[in-house]
Amino acid sequence: ANPQIHDPDFILPNETVTVPRVGSVGGIFAPNCVTAHVVQSGDTWQSIAQRYNADVVILQTRNPGALAVGRTVYVPNNTAGGMSPPPTPQPGQPIRLTIPAGSNSVTHTGSLAPQAIVRFVINASQGQVMTVTVSVPANGLTMGVYNPAGTPIKPPDATLTWTGTIPQTGDYRIDIASVSATTSVGYTLVVSLTTPAAATATFTPTATATSTTPVSGAAFQQAADINNGAGSSSPAFLTEFNNMLYFQADGGDGAGKELWRYDGTTAGRAADIAVGANGSNPAFLAVFNGALYFQANGGDGAGNELWRFDGTNASRAADIAVGANGSSPAYLTVYNNALYFSADGNDGVGNELWRFDGTTASRAADIFNGAAGSAPAFLTVYNGMLYFQADGGDGVGHELWRFDGTNAGRVADLWNGSGSANPSYLTVYNNILYFSANGNDGAGTELWRFDGTNASRATDIWAGSGDATPAYLAVYNNILYFSANGNDGGGHRLWRFDGKTATRVPDSNGISVVNPAFLALHGGTLYFQADGNNATGQELWRYTTSTG
Repeated sequence: ANPQIHDPDFILPNETVTVPRVGSVGGIFAPNCVTAHVVQSGDTWQSIAQRYNADVVILQTRNPGALAVGRTVYVPNNTAGGMSPPPTPQPGQPIRLTIPAGSNSVTHTGSLAPQAIVRFVINASQGQVMTVTVSVPANGLTMGVYNPAGTPIKPPDATLTWTGTIPQTGDYRIDIASVSATTSVGYTLVVSLTTPAAATATFTPTATATSTTPVSGAAFQQAADINNGAGSSSPAFLTEFNNMLYFQADGGDGAGKELWRYDGTTAGRAADIAVGANGSNPAFLAVFNGALYFQANGGDGAGNELWRFDGTNASRAADIAVGANGSSPAYLTVYNNALYFSADGNDGVGNELWRFDGTTASRAADIFNGAAGSAPAFLTVYNGMLYFQADGGDGVGHELWRFDGTNAGRVADLWNGSGSANPSYLTVYNNILYFSANGNDGAGTELWRFDGTNASRATDIWAGSGDATPAYLAVYNNILYFSANGNDGGGHRLWRFDGKTATRVPDSNGISVVNPAFLALHGGTLYFQADGNNATGQELWRYTTSTG
């Protein structure tokens, strides 16, 4: 371009030189090497580059920052192809892998040309554990694993082994790529699929501490001493399923908190889901589609996820947040023929409202836009809609919300302003939605009600500003029962409300139970966790009355 310059390290002052277009694939010099372009509506980096035959990489390097209408960018004319990377190698026809009958793995051996990619496809079922291993004599390959939607569950990198639990049934993709520019690379791929053994019910009868035959009239009785002696079994999340009462409990037998059941006479462990001392901690039990669903940790590396029990076997129903953290599904409730719950799908939006149709779990609503999550809690169906506590991220805190199957909206701001009323333990009684809440009216946390239009305090159990904190609401014999503190020196006791007046359930048979929790009906009797002040700790108790 400058034949007059004999020594490129020595240019005379005032000497004219021709500057080539850097990266040009055509003529290397001409006037108007750079054009000033004013960004118009609809412009993109690619459209501007195409208009001036410019290289998009050079264009963006020369003009850092985002495009904006009215901005002037300087375009290097006729530089197309100067710096843009070469086209990414694309894999050929996928190779479908099929595991031979009688085996749980398949092996494929091959060789990759420089910069080549080979793609494999294998069908896997939800809950199976997949292990992928690529063996290679030396470095030079990357490996990635993708779910049926094409989302990487193992990003393509130099780590050539991966093990994970399959979150959904479908075809999974494995890409192996050569990073060598000059040498072919031989490899051996091994893919295995195993189905974890389901936790099998192991019903182990446990001696009961008191008579198991309900007495006549109003009475408290200890139904079972599950953790024999002074230790507490702490039965929780009581739910009736298949004519038995299921719950979480610690039997004091070294298995930790597991799934237990009670048939009206005898209690026994139904399943040891996480073998060992840690326990699976089953929680938020709910019956759906003829099975018992709950949150549990199976000790299989998937964290707290959605599980189900069919009366015999327990298995994970969905791995919502793939990985070890778990989605922690909570407050499971059936609505519109689906199972709804709160969960964190590890999708960047925090703890939100999810649903499960029996096969697939998906997010139902993103109530709090952003990463914080609305943390929906205490889900209950009322008047054909799903009600719950949530924080909409609009500055009014945790308040009463509802979901109609499509849209979610706040129905009441009980604590006017930025404070949270925290409506909890939502329960329908006499066509009214009752719950525990603090309305910032000087009465503390008390029993509230919502009639579909208006919310108001139903009663002030702890007169004045103290917190009665009613909890674990349940309807029994057309009376609303719950745990509360009436500031009468008895602590948290069993209370009842008939729609007008709240009263504490009196002691009976010389038995005084404290801290009742997780109230549930079974066989026409009210069951709950409580301490009977009889040196057996928090165990399974019941209350029987023919009148309410």
